[in-house]
Amino acid sequence: MRQTLAILAATVSAIATAGCQGPPSDKFDGEYEMVMSCGYFTERTSGHRENFGFNTVSSVRDGKLGLSVERPGFDWRGGGSIDADGNIRIAGTRRQKTLDRSVAFETEGRFRSGRADLIVVVDTISESNCNLHVAKASLDAAVSAVARQEMEKNRADIAAAERSLEAERQRVTAALARATAERELAARDIAAASAERERMTRELATASDERQRISEATLNAKNQTEVEEARRQRAALAVKIAELENRLSAASAARAIDPAVLATMRSERRLALVVGNGNYERIPKLRNPINDARAVSGALRRLGFEVVAVENADYRTMIRAIAEFGNRLSRNSVGLFYYAGHAVQVRGSNYLVPVDADMRSEAEVDYAAVNAGSVLAKFEAARGRVNIALLDACRDNPLPAMTRSATRGLAVVGQSPTGTLIAYATGPNRLAADGDGANGLFTEALLRHIETDDLKIEDLFKRVTDDVERRSNGRQVPWLTSSLKGDFYFKLPR
Repeated sequence: MRQTLAILAATVSAIATAGCQGPPSDKFDGEYEMVMSCGYFTERTSGHRENFGFNTVSSVRDGKLGLSVERPGFDWRGGGSIDADGNIRIAGTRRQKTLDRSVAFETEGRFRSGRADLIVVVDTISESNCNLHVAKASLDAAVSAVARQEMEKNRADIAAAERSLEAERQRVTAALARATAERELAARDIAAASAERERMTRELATASDERQRISEATLNAKNQTEVEEARRQRAALAVKIAELENRLSAASAARAIDPAVLATMRSERRLALVVGNGNYERIPKLRNPINDARAVSGALRRLGFEVVAVENADYRTMIRAIAEFGNRLSRNSVGLFYYAGHAVQVRGSNYLVPVDADMRSEAEVDYAAVNAGSVLAKFEAARGRVNIALLDACRDNPLPAMTRSATRGLAVVGQSPTGTLIAYATGPNRLAADGDGANGLFTEALLRHIETDDLKIEDLFKRVTDDVERRSNGRQVPWLTSSLKGDFYFKLPR
């Protein structure tokens, strides 16, 4: 029966050194001076108790461990192994010289955190109290070198970290300084805009007083000449007031635009299809639609739109142009459709009339004219943020013989896709004037305001409506329907 001989504790200053190139177990290679001092052990057969101590040299090579101890009266011989994890196994014999008797022993242990704990088992030993201390003088220099290298590396890492921290501190300081400067600049801009607004408000009040004075002078005029002069001054003053209101609105809006909305508008692709039909083959020709379409195309191009312009389009050309326009639209695009020409309302639906239309009855409208709802269907399929339809139509009734279901003017679309604005040249079931100049009244007003700085689309059409109503003496009033959810500016704020 085997008995426990001893628990041997070994303290090692360093086991592995930097730069070891061999297999994992090579880190334990070397010669070690072992100093073994035992308090006592008792031999089971004789009851003999002995205190002892000895010095010896043991070696480790390629994971193999050898042990040799000689002292008066007995010696120890053994061999074993040590693996990459520091696990130790040794087996051998203990020979008692005086009796020429040998007994077997076994040793198991493991290096842990600079210590090796060994258990030695000998057949004839019943109790013991021994300590084994392992040291290697040559390791001290290696350990010192490793410690110095590690210290230098740590110092270099700390210096690099300090440099990185200083650079980051400088970057944050510079960013904070820039932010402070920008905030101060914005504050000055806001103050200047507020002052300008107050000045224009005062001018507007003065102009209003002057308009009231002129109105009173008109009422008190004693002859027609004074009345006409008063009217002229009143008209000029109305134009000045409108200009002041526009400038005041622009000054107010300039600082009210959400930066995120502005970034979105600048990233959107702007696409437009412009159709002008005037040279009709079987119904009355129109003088201005071609001029209107060309002028609107030019303005839209200056505002960043990719424009496809179609003039005097027949049925097949209009259908193909609308289909290609719809294929180009996407969620990240703004789509705009402009039409100038004849149109007709039948059974509550609006139809755009191509130049080759030959319609003698209401039943022929469906396949001889283009349903305006096809454009709205393209908007809905693309699901873009902003869709715009501008219809300068209904200049007169192109089909007077169709009276049963055909209605004068266009119908207002009851439900349009989300994010869609539809502007009609005139109100429901009313006619629009072709105009005395180069453009129709609606398009003329549109061109006057569409390139105004910092003007929301809703404010743009308020101005268009005011101009058209004033020019037509109230006979033509543009009509607007909108399901827009966000802001849109034809001319992006600077």
